[in-house]
This record gives sequence, structure tokens and C-alpha cells, in this order.
Amino acid sequence: MKPRDDLHRLIQTLSKSEKRSFKLFAERYSKKEGNNYLKLFAAIEKQKEYDEGKLLRKFDGDALARNFASTKYQLSNLIIKNLCTQQAGKSVDSELREQQECIDVLTARGLTDLARRSIDKARQLAERYDKHLVLHELLARELTMMLSWQTSNIEQEIERISRSQQSAMTKLSNEAAYEQLLAKITALQKIYPRRDRNAEHQSSLDNILLHPLLQHENRALSFKAKDYFYRIKALGSIINGDRVGEYHFHKQLIELWDSNQAMTQAFPDRKKIALINFLNSCFNLERFNEIEPILQRIRSLPSNSLRDEHKTAGRLYFIDLLYCLHYGLFQRGLNLVAEIEAYLQQHSNKLPSSGIITLHFNVTILWFLQGDYSQTLAWLEKILALTQTELRKDIQEFARILLLIVHWELGNSDLLDSLIRSAYRYLHRRDQLDGFERNVLFYLHKVSNSRAEDERKRHFAALKHELEQIDRSATTGKILGLTEVLFWLESKLQDCSISELYMQKIAEREERSSEQTDNSESDSAEVCHPAALNENHS
Repeated sequence: MKPRDDLHRLIQTLSKSEKRSFKLFAERYSKKEGNNYLKLFAAIEKQKEYDEGKLLRKFDGDALARNFASTKYQLSNLIIKNLCTQQAGKSVDSELREQQECIDVLTARGLTDLARRSIDKARQLAERYDKHLVLHELLARELTMMLSWQTSNIEQEIERISRSQQSAMTKLSNEAAYEQLLAKITALQKIYPRRDRNAEHQSSLDNILLHPLLQHENRALSFKAKDYFYRIKALGSIINGDRVGEYHFHKQLIELWDSNQAMTQAFPDRKKIALINFLNSCFNLERFNEIEPILQRIRSLPSNSLRDEHKTAGRLYFIDLLYCLHYGLFQRGLNLVAEIEAYLQQHSNKLPSSGIITLHFNVTILWFLQGDYSQTLAWLEKILALTQTELRKDIQEFARILLLIVHWELGNSDLLDSLIRSAYRYLHRRDQLDGFERNVLFYLHKVSNSRAEDERKRHFAALKHELEQIDRSATTGKILGLTEVLFWLESKLQDCSISELYMQKIAEREERSSEQTDNSESDSAEVCHPAALNENHS
């Protein structure tokens, strides 16, 4: 059995300041030379991949090796204990835990008047931040204390507490219902591709969106429930290809957060995610004048955790890539790619799999539109290597299509027949051989077996015609990758590079945009739509 690498993964998540704090903390447990905790910590910290056999050989003959499993266990507990100590008082939850411990201490000493003051303070905190379960528990403690007091208005006080408890549980139940709806619609978005769905998928989505709780925001009884409400509605709009609705609900979510500074200060990372999703909505509707102010707001917000800090950093890379793609800023994009590669090398284990694959995809599209097919292939292989995730299946499926085009461009026509068969089997197994995929596979097979240039051009033209028909008939938004394939086909027909054609399209779009005086949505067929950013954050 392979040794567990939990301790190694825990140590790799620590920042420099956290490592320094732990070393000081661990010294308290052993003043003698050769502190086993610190020795093992230092050895594991140096390992890029966990190798227990190497560690045992390193400490062979040492007391540490004889008590290796026990030392590992104790070291893990010490690290977690130190992290908890550092976290104390830095979050609403930790502050409430401290208040509850204080209430326990005071109650045990018979200081019920002081305990009640602590209950009042904790209750106000729980009410302010929608901690309804904690609030219910605090009210139960207050009720227990009250029954031992001699007071003339005890019946009124009991009634007050009862009403407050009932209100807390009603809000908690309301939030739980919204949370379940959010989980269901998030699963629909992540598991299934964003394209025409079958009747079963669409029925599942409709059932969610027709739920009584989603018919009006007033059904949401707390800040947290309203936050869920707008996120669900925005996700429903995204899946249905309704960009205006997506923008509208994300904007309302930002207004909700702006109206509650206490929540913003307590949970800045949640507001960051809301702003990033709103930013993506601005991209989709080409409201580019709103982008820079939102970016400034995102960067001005702190992070409460390393996990959320990395998640936000990854998403800001996505946004910068989208900006480069939109304006054809290839050199800026290439500089960003070098930065992204360095970031992923150091922090890929701290990003969600869906975030990594989306980032890889946007970099792939940047290289593809620049016409550098060797680099496109290198980044495609990174996507194809992520076989352990079922997230963003649309990206994984389009990667098989783009792989065929790239090998064609690299002159590897001898590989195409086997790659086409492989892509067909992969997509057929996943039940994703729709019109887009079938036509690309069919015509690329014809192209690869054509010797004359004019014959290949006829196949390219026929494929372009079929894909334009599919694009016009799509009912739930753009099919991922279709726009990029159309750019490539047009470049083949015009005998120009894809980067030249792309820059030409951008210039035409900007010229049209300068003549418009409103913010109406432009012709999406002329704009590249790389992988969307939207991922909800609980």
C-alpha cells in the first residue's frame, strides 16, 4: 500500500510566515537538540513529491525512524494546532467559537450575569453574519439560564427567545433549500457541456428554475439566501445562453454585497468571486468600459485564506488572457503566459482542477490564434493529460477536435486518420458526437485524403458552410471552439494566417464599435469566445 502523503500536502500549503511560526511553536515541545518534529518537518518540506522510503533511509539508526509513524502523526497535529492558533479571532466563526468557550467558562464558575453578557455579544455577532445555527444554540443557552433566575417577566422573555429561535431555524431552513438548488444547478453547469442539451438535461434545469423559491428575491430571508438566489439565477442564464440575464443577476449580486459592508469585510473572497463573475458578464456583453473599475475593486479587496487567494489569482490570469484575446494583444499575452507557467509550476496544487483546465485552454487558444501550432500542441497536451477530472468536459472534448487541426497545420497528415478514429471513439463513448464534431471529423478526413489544393479548399468551404448553419441554429449560446474553427477555416480559404485574419476582424469590430452610441450586444460571430470563467464559490 502506498504511504499516505497527507502530511506532505499539508506542509506544502504553508506560507513562509506560517512555516516560521510553526518552527517557533514546535520548539516549545522539545528544547533539546535535534527536535524530531523540526527534523522531520525540514526533510518533508524539501521533497517535491512525497517519498517515505527516502525519509526512512535518511533517518536510519535515528530514534526518529523507530517512532516514524508516531512522529508523523504528532507533527501533523502540531501544524494544525498552530494554524488554528494563528486563525483565532481572524474570522467570524473563530470569534464565535471563542465567545462560546468564554460562556462555558463563566457558566461553570456560576458567573451567569457575565455569561449572559457574553451571550448577548455573541448573539449580535451571529445575527449580523447570518450564523443562524449558532444563534439558535446561544438562545437555547440563554433560555436555560433564565429558568434559574427570579424575574417578574420570565414568560415574556421565554416568548421572545422562542420567537427568535423559530426565526433562526426558519432562515436556516430557507438557506439550506437555496444551497441545495445551487448545488444542483452547479452540477448541471459543470458536468454537461454548454451546448444544445437533450430533453432530460433541459428538464432538470427547468425544474430548478421553476422552483417557488426562485420566483422572487423576497423569498430569500437572509443575506446568504439572497446571495444564493442571485447566483442560481445567473447560472441559469449562463446555461441557457442568456447573456443579458447573466449580466443582470450578477450586477444585482454585486449591489447586494455593496449594501452590506459588514459581510464584505468578513468575507472579502466571496465578494471577489462575485466581482469576477460579473466581470465575465461584462466581457460577454462587450461592456468594456466597466472592466477596468471592476479590476481595481477586485485587487483592492484582501484575502482571508491562501486557498481563496490562489483561486482569485488564477481567475485574474483568466481575465487578463481574455482581455489580450479580445484586443489581439498577443505580445502582452505571451508575457502573461510565461508568468502563468511559473505560477502553475509553484501553485498548481492549490488551484481547483476546473480552474487549471480553463487556464490551460485559454492559453491554448492564445497560441492558436497567433498561429503558433507547436505551442498550441504543447498546451493541448497539458489539457489531454488531465484525465482524472470530469469537470469542464466541453474543454476536454473540443481539445480532441483542435488536436486534429493542429496536427494538420504541423504537417502530420500521416497521423490524422488514426487521430480522427481515436477522437471519434472518445466522443462517441461520451455521447458527444453532435453536428459540430461529426462535420469536423468528416471533412478533416476528406481533407487529409485530398491531394489537390482546390479539392481541399472545397472541403474547407463545405465545412465552413455546415458550421455556420450549426452556429445560427444553436439555441443555448455558443458551442465551445466553434468560433475558433470558423476563424481557422476562413484563413484557409483566404490564404492568410489565422493571426492576420484575427487582427483584421478585431479592427473591423473596433471600427463598428466606434460608430455605435449604445452598448448593444455586437455580432458574436465576429468575436472570439474562449472558455468562460464562471465558477461559483461556496
